[in-house]
Amino acid sequence: MSHLELEELEKAEQLFNEGKLDEALDLLNDESQFEGLNLKKKSHYQFLKGLILHYQGKPGELIELGEQMCKEGQKLKENLHSFDGLYFNIIGLGQAYKFDEAHKLIEKAEVLLTLLPQKSNINFIQREVRISVLNGWINLDTGNVDSAEKCLEGPLGLENKFGLTFELVWANMLMARIMFQGKRKFDLALNYTEKALSLAKEIKFNHFWIAFCHLAIGVRNLHLCEYNISLKQHLKSLERFREIRNNWFIGSTLNNIALIYNTIGDYDLALKYYQESILLFETQSIDVELPLCNLIETALNKNDIELAQKYFNQLEVLHIQKQESFSDLQYPLIKALMLKKSSRIRDIAKAEELLKQVIETETIWFDIT
Repeated sequence: MSHLELEELEKAEQLFNEGKLDEALDLLNDESQFEGLNLKKKSHYQFLKGLILHYQGKPGELIELGEQMCKEGQKLKENLHSFDGLYFNIIGLGQAYKFDEAHKLIEKAEVLLTLLPQKSNINFIQREVRISVLNGWINLDTGNVDSAEKCLEGPLGLENKFGLTFELVWANMLMARIMFQGKRKFDLALNYTEKALSLAKEIKFNHFWIAFCHLAIGVRNLHLCEYNISLKQHLKSLERFREIRNNWFIGSTLNNIALIYNTIGDYDLALKYYQESILLFETQSIDVELPLCNLIETALNKNDIELAQKYFNQLEVLHIQKQESFSDLQYPLIKALMLKKSSRIRDIAKAEELLKQVIETETIWFDIT
């Protein structure tokens, strides 16, 4: 490859580190830049591209990159390259809520891990940590809290040996979620989040993780009724997610800001932020069920039954179209709240039945139950 092409790839890495993810991705999307690179160099820049797709929340493109890397690794009989392809494939599937498929690929990656040479070498340790963190993430999102915690024991004990990396930031963030959602230990959750934020500030390519940490702290503050502090943390998070153009997290953070305003009784501002979140999700073809549920609840709090019914009709259509989603828990709650507004005894009885169903559901989403 030419010196000019290598300079372009190095420029992409610099742009990524500065938080200019779109510009970096434009350079890395040019396949001609990779011509003439040896596999080690090519893997390095493909990995950077995968991280950008991860941090911008682009599961489809991430899965496509992962499959490409797997095929390249198989063709060249390079297990390390194939493993990295599986790694991105699993993240993409997790972001797309395809947890069963992600589990199967984790098993495949674990087998591939045993084929990597020199188990004391940093490349092996790094991949072992990555698969442990992925296992923890997928287990947590499928409600297996104890299994998730067990998966993270190894990575969290490797800081001095492994160095400061995004994998350790992620591991600490997952432990914070386990303490917060799984065990209701809010102080421990804050400790892990602050540790993650401290690590994130010391690593390269850290904009996503810093934003994620501020979001997590803001969510904790919200549940402790520290609304002003929560709002400040959410706004810090929103600014950074906007810088790196992660539309999923922008929408989710707007949703949380709306929740703050809903909780303190400013329903007009809450509706504004929920509607902004839904509009963003719709234009990016992202699932709108969660902000729809929250918007309906706010409309009911405001006693605007007509507006609530309008959005509930939209929610019902989406719920019927999807066989499985987060709203399998949220949907019956919202339907119950709608039925509660009825003057008919039959509707009120059905609302009670649905609310009991929500309460009896085993889930990490304790705020709903």
